[in-house]
Amino acid sequence: MDNQEYAKVSKEIRNYKIARMNVLLILLFTLISAVMLAVADRYFLFSVFTCVLFIAVGQQMRAEAVQSGAETYGNAYLAVAVVIALVILAVYLVFWLLSKKHRWAMIVLLVLFSIDCVLLLTSFSVEMLLDIAFHAWMIYYFILGVKAAANLTKHFPQG
Repeated sequence: MDNQEYAKVSKEIRNYKIARMNVLLILLFTLISAVMLAVADRYFLFSVFTCVLFIAVGQQMRAEAVQSGAETYGNAYLAVAVVIALVILAVYLVFWLLSKKHRWAMIVLLVLFSIDCVLLLTSFSVEMLLDIAFHAWMIYYFILGVKAAANLTKHFPQG
């Protein structure tokens, strides 16, 4: 491997690691957002929108149940929403862990995050422009990661 090829492979490895790190940061910020939503009705922009959406809907259903006098049902609604959000995060985490050894997992993460972007765009409002910009930025890094994985597979077919 000459210097030029080595530089290219090093760049691809770096891009793949950056994409993986971004997935981990998204997961961490989403966990923090879940806590912030529960405590202060705020969330980080750098989050999986679907998880934030489920928790917000669970809080809204809880508030409506409390207003109608069915507080126990309200807590159940919120608990179900939080569990669904955690399951979604667990799926992201599993594929993030798999992406260390299996480069196809980065493609799955790209698809999952793309679905999240579509859900974000379907509930568009002007206040969500920063969310949309962040999601576009992350999609860019996911695509870089998938491209890097494809190029690395050419150089290292065994993994």
